[in-house]
Parts: sequence; C-alpha cells; structure tokens
Amino acid sequence: MEPADRVLIETVKRGEEGGLAVRLRETHGRPAAPQVHWPTEPAAEADLLDRPRGPFGAGLGGAATTTLLLRTPSGMPLRHGEREPHQPVFSRYWLHNTGTAPLGDAPYTVTCDGAPSAATVTLSSHAGAGGPVALEVRAPDGWHTSWTRRVVDLAPGGHERIPLSVAPATGAGPGEHLVRILAATPAGEFEDVLTVTVPGGPVPAGLWVEAPEPVVTLAPGARGLVRARIGSTGVRSALTGMALPVSPYGTWPLTAPAALPLHVPAEGAAEVEFALRPPLHTPPGEYWMAVKAACQGRIAYGPAIALRISPRMTHSKDE
Repeated sequence: MEPADRVLIETVKRGEEGGLAVRLRETHGRPAAPQVHWPTEPAAEADLLDRPRGPFGAGLGGAATTTLLLRTPSGMPLRHGEREPHQPVFSRYWLHNTGTAPLGDAPYTVTCDGAPSAATVTLSSHAGAGGPVALEVRAPDGWHTSWTRRVVDLAPGGHERIPLSVAPATGAGPGEHLVRILAATPAGEFEDVLTVTVPGGPVPAGLWVEAPEPVVTLAPGARGLVRARIGSTGVRSALTGMALPVSPYGTWPLTAPAALPLHVPAEGAAEVEFALRPPLHTPPGEYWMAVKAACQGRIAYGPAIALRISPRMTHSKDE
C-alpha cells in the first residue's frame, strides 16, 4: 500500500463473502491516491458492513476511512490455537474500546442479563467451536446464587440459556457489586459480569486513573518509567482487566508493553509502570501519552503525560 507514510492500514480481517477486508485511513488530513499492490483482481470498495459497492476509485479524502475488499484464492485462513495472553477474555470486549475481536476470533461468548432475581446466562459458540464448557458463578462473600458450577455440552454453533438468581448478603454495603460468570472452554476462559447495585453508594461508581508524574524527561536511547495509579470508587468488588498506554500513531515504539494485567482491589487502588524507551533516532521534542484502564466493561483514561525527549548528547573526538 502506497504512500505508506500517509495511508494507514488499520485492520485486516476475513471478508463477509471471502477474501480480505482491509480498512484504510488517511493520516495527514489531505486527499491521497493510494496504490494497492495485490496480485489478484482489482480491489473493490465496501461500506461499513463490508458489502461491496463498486470498484475502488483510488481516491481517499483527507482523514477519511474506507474499506477495500481483496480477493484471495482461499480466503483468510482461521488461525487455530491463538488466544489472548490476558485471561479471562471479557465477552463484551467492545465496551473496552480496544479494537477488533480478541485473538482467536472469540469462538465462545458468555453473557449474563436481567435483574438479579431473574437473570439469564447465555453461552454461545461460533465458527464451528463446541464441546464441553465449564461454567462458574463467583459471587461476593455471603451472597447466594441458585447455582455455582455446571458443565454444558455445547453443540458447534449452538447456544444455551440458563436461569440464574442472585440474592445479596444481609447488610451488603452500598455501591456496585460484581457477580462474575466464567466459562472455561477449549479456546481459553471467557467472562461476563452481572452488576448488582445496592442503593446509597457514590454516583457514578467506576474506575479512575491518576498520573503522579505529569512530565517525564529522557534522552534518546535512555530508559525510564511512566507510572499510574488506578482505582475504583463505589465498586465493592475487585476489578480485573488491563492497563494500556495510549499515544498518537507514530509514538507507539516509545513505550512498552502494549498492555499489562490489572487487578484493582475493592474501593482501592493499584500501581502500574510502563517502560519508556525512546530509540536513538527519536527526534527531540515533547510527545504525550495517557494510561487507560479497561476492567470488566468499565474504562477510564488518565490525564495526558508529557514525554520530553531531550537532544541526544554527542561528544567530540578530543573529549
């Protein structure tokens, strides 16, 4: 894809009718004429649902996004055995605003909906997945649930709906309490939560992110740390998920890793650290990043942190 410095390939996935669906975005705010280098027939342009709407006209407006459909002899192969490194995977992953489906295409989902006294757990399989799935309900201490464990033999492409009732413990504190529903599958562990609100807690309840050091200064090639505190207010249960560094396109090599596992104690806080490692060729200047927390359907962004890259020190031969 050319020009590579202006047209970003954001997503590559299987198309609805075979082949590849490739999402493009112009990054400089000026119209571009992308050149697609592909060995088969010319690319078709698609709408937001990946439905073809005609040949690609090779024009992309400033800051615009489009989808191309590229034909392949056999389509994009399924990548069996892939799974997210951070388990369990939250079934409603789109609430975390972290991109497309998890690694492995989320062949199983588990959800829980409804009032606590008459909720429904729905277990589904996709893309031919199936087999025995072990379900577990984890409620706060002292709470009562109509069941805690069961095994479902799920047919390929099938689903099961299972009633679930939840009763809070006597004297449960005000705020949000999480009832976790976990599904152990051949493709990894998946999770959903039923949030039960006891009146009287802070409104709104949720996550927060603080940056104790608003400015970090480093020279190219040096190593440093970006720290953040992540906590919750009004959430009476521990939260699990991920902490992620967020920064503009082109600055991603400055920080690592791409995500950290996160455990936030009930109405408490956790500390995370990301490595700051500007390459030797990093131009001096001020960049920025923020730390994002994504836990069981809840997200929070911290304040912008200034990353000041100082000029690289050089020494003459006489020194």
